[in-house]
Amino acid sequence: MKDRYRVGIVGMGFGHKVHAPAFHAHDRFELVAVAGARPGTAARVAGQAGARAYETWQALVDEADVDVVSIATAPHMHAPVALRALERGRHILLEKPTAFDAREAGQILEAARLAGRLGAICHEFRFAPGRLAVKDELRAGAVGRILAVHATIHSPGLAGMSRAEVGWLARAETAGGMLGATASHYIDGVSWLVGEEIVRVWADLRAVAAHRPAAGGGSERVSAEDSYVVFLQFASGAIATITFSLAGGGFGETWDVLGDAGAVRLDGQGQVHVAQAGAQPRAVEVGTLPPPPALPGADPDVRTPPFMKLLDRFAAALDGDAQASADLPDLAQGLRVQRVLDGARLASATGGAVRILP
Repeated sequence: MKDRYRVGIVGMGFGHKVHAPAFHAHDRFELVAVAGARPGTAARVAGQAGARAYETWQALVDEADVDVVSIATAPHMHAPVALRALERGRHILLEKPTAFDAREAGQILEAARLAGRLGAICHEFRFAPGRLAVKDELRAGAVGRILAVHATIHSPGLAGMSRAEVGWLARAETAGGMLGATASHYIDGVSWLVGEEIVRVWADLRAVAAHRPAAGGGSERVSAEDSYVVFLQFASGAIATITFSLAGGGFGETWDVLGDAGAVRLDGQGQVHVAQAGAQPRAVEVGTLPPPPALPGADPDVRTPPFMKLLDRFAAALDGDAQASADLPDLAQGLRVQRVLDGARLASATGGAVRILP
């Protein structure tokens, strides 16, 4: 057990916006190294955090004196960085989705086992106050036996996405697309709420903004989805649906958990209500998060506070706390989610349901 764990971040997109301020502010971590595809951003973050900027991710992994490598690159780079970090004896924290596909996710899991190092996935929204309140109600038996979970997400990003140049997030060959970017969170979320493994998936993935500006001028057809509907079946027979839509306006996220004794709803304003037969719906007290930290001279990001809660558990798991390890989205869960993502892509391509192997 250490007072503080030394951290290097690879990837200066989400790594710059969320990972860096979270690690810099957390009292159990010390941010000492950063690297990314944009050297200017890495140098700026290093200056703000009092860290060192490395020219390449390989140099950071090989040369930096770090206990943990936090990986926030495009998904197709997760496995190369993670495997090298584990080989060098580092613990890893991986952005979602875990990897390009389940084969790579399995390689990372096995490498961590052989190295005896901790690996976790950034499913930080498990620790958002509304979802924690829903989970508490389910543990208390508010809905009885869970029959279905429905997550509906309206994100008002279509206009901005249509105008943005095509990058890795719009390309299937770099594991881009909203399925990996967002459904990975929701698949983890519904399986965490239900407490069971997913055994079957059906999906419809599509690009509503099918053409986007190309970097060299003109337009380019995107190869990754920006919207989807996913239907999941659990081992008990319970089901879940996840609908993600980019639109001109948005109503946020709505979660409904339905059981044989009642229902719980988390609405787009973060309020939680329980409905049970013969009783008036009741509101549930929802906790709050502290204000988001920021690097000196930078703007805060509202996604940072739940990430800080994930880091609380990650630090405790590094200390050897068994309960914290059980609460942490680990590499085994990352592989399970990756199998569902792979199955969803296959289901959408073939038009049929896909069974998920255990």
